[in-house]
Amino acid sequence: MQKGQTGIAVVGGMGPYAMHMSLKTVQMASRYMQKHLKENETLLVVACSQAVPAKDGDGGEKMRYVLSCMRGPAANPDPRPEGEDVA
Repeated sequence: MQKGQTGIAVVGGMGPYAMHMSLKTVQMASRYMQKHLKENETLLVVACSQAVPAKDGDGGEKMRYVLSCMRGPAANPDPRPEGEDVA
């Protein structure tokens, strides 16, 4: 990563189709990135919403959804401490 870069990619959209395509894009990126990630790394995604003023000028707002994506540690798929047996 070069100086000044955060390593975060942002994908956003408004409406169900745009968000469907955004999630699909993140899923495809995750598959592509698997060969570039370290053994215990994965693609992390954080979703948030932002209020955006409506263009019609009536003072209303629309919601824009944003997905922030970055590399990070993979979660342990087994939440039990190592060495603990299943009862």
